[in-house]
Amino acid sequence: MRVGHMGNSLSRQRGARWEEEPTRHFASVKIAILEPKRHELDRLLQFFTRLGHRPFGATTDADWLQLIDTNDPDIALVDWTRPGADRLSTLLHVRQRSAAPIVLSVDGDTPEDRVTAGLNAGADVNITATIGSLESLARINALIRRAHAGQMIARNSPVFGEFRFSPGEFCVERNGIKIRLSSKEFDIAMLLFKRMSTPVSRRSIALVMWGDGERTASRGIDTYVSAVRRKLGLHAENGYSLHAVYGHGYQLDRTSARGGSGDHAVDTSN
Repeated sequence: MRVGHMGNSLSRQRGARWEEEPTRHFASVKIAILEPKRHELDRLLQFFTRLGHRPFGATTDADWLQLIDTNDPDIALVDWTRPGADRLSTLLHVRQRSAAPIVLSVDGDTPEDRVTAGLNAGADVNITATIGSLESLARINALIRRAHAGQMIARNSPVFGEFRFSPGEFCVERNGIKIRLSSKEFDIAMLLFKRMSTPVSRRSIALVMWGDGERTASRGIDTYVSAVRRKLGLHAENGYSLHAVYGHGYQLDRTSARGGSGDHAVDTSN
């Protein structure tokens, strides 16, 4: 995928192909990016972050599919200029498990039959323009608005037991009490609750936090998991156990002991 030069902001110049960043009229969304070139992926991640979105990505199909599993994206952006042999099956796989709009990034040399195959596999649109141009942003923004109007509404506030998650606010409500989390804490909590009673690897947590499954040794993982435990009150007194799985990661379980009206206090601070 091609990304335009980024300074402090996209400059607006007469006759230039790059213009001032457009005003956004929608909330921050998760964008899953599949781009085989590491430097291009990094530039895309920076670009969409500057627009206020929450991008994550991978350079291989296998890692990208794992990201899709753990992050539940709102839109997918896929390099389709010279896709590998597995790329078509990757698209089919994503379309079966996610309703997120899929954007194919192509160039002028991409054969028409290859573009057609991608669209038939479930992609929603293909973009030839350089990612970052006004044309590309307008088309991506249209898909983002459609995502918000459709499937995002349906999953606006996932509920797990007494916990109601509000993605747009990075907020969790428990028994009428709102608990604000950081974006990383929120994503980790969602992952743990979705995989209740199942071990979650440090790699999966690293992918959720940074979009990079290689940072498994980072102490940041333990710090953020500890914050989730403390803020949500995931203790035995409240009927939960969030514990380390030696050599693997963490696991969240329901326990038989419940505190009833005397539940252990949760931390509602930021």
